[in-house]
Amino acid sequence: MIRYCFMSILSLTTFTQGLKHSVCDDDCVHTPLFSPSELVVMYGDPVSARCSPCQHCSQNTEAHLEVSIGKKRRDGNSVLWKVDRMTHWNTSAKCVQIIDGQVCCDHLHVTLYQPPDNVCISLTNHTESMLKGHGYTLHCKVKRVAPVKNLTVQFYKGKTAISEQQHYDDTKTPVTKIFTQQIIPNEVDSAGQYWCGAKLALDSIGRYTFSASQRLNETMNGCDRPRILVTAKASMFRYGGIVGWMNGWAVVIYGIILCFMHSLT
Repeated sequence: MIRYCFMSILSLTTFTQGLKHSVCDDDCVHTPLFSPSELVVMYGDPVSARCSPCQHCSQNTEAHLEVSIGKKRRDGNSVLWKVDRMTHWNTSAKCVQIIDGQVCCDHLHVTLYQPPDNVCISLTNHTESMLKGHGYTLHCKVKRVAPVKNLTVQFYKGKTAISEQQHYDDTKTPVTKIFTQQIIPNEVDSAGQYWCGAKLALDSIGRYTFSASQRLNETMNGCDRPRILVTAKASMFRYGGIVGWMNGWAVVIYGIILCFMHSLT
């Protein structure tokens, strides 16, 4: 009897340890499920998810959770996962079930993001005022943003976007990038017309953050913090001390209006 108990404990221990490195079968018909199926979380925020067995599995089927960080708690056949403060840039989470020896898995896609600390536009090889017909280089500096592969930077002349640029890099941790744009002003152009915006895509359903620089004539001698930050789709925007919520493209339009309002002050 003692030997039987010892062998049972040993088998259970081996099984539990095996789950830490489960090799998943790609041919599973019924797989476990994460809820939600995708997580988008800002650096430092809390996050949670549930790992459950497949909907068509028997009531005796249990799901198991393999995660790199956080706390796990069994809830019936499911496992709850919670992280009080998400600060791990390479988080992995796998929901596992084993039926008749077949290991079936669901991998949770986790996007940990950080909006830019600062977005600033500046001008190289410039004099006190821009000269008609002369070439200049605009620099848009986006400071400490992640993930950079989801970043799109646009240069604007007034209300019109004059270019759109991306940086293809799989780095997950915050980085600082500088984007450049060549311009040749005409007789009616002024430094106050130029600015840049940084759009950080968050997920597959179109959510994003948008950070805008000050106007060029306000940053000739150095950069300031971003003046506008908007987050689209059930969205939060910030302008100075004003905070509110908007949806969809309205946030971008509102951001442009605020830029013009600011240029008049």
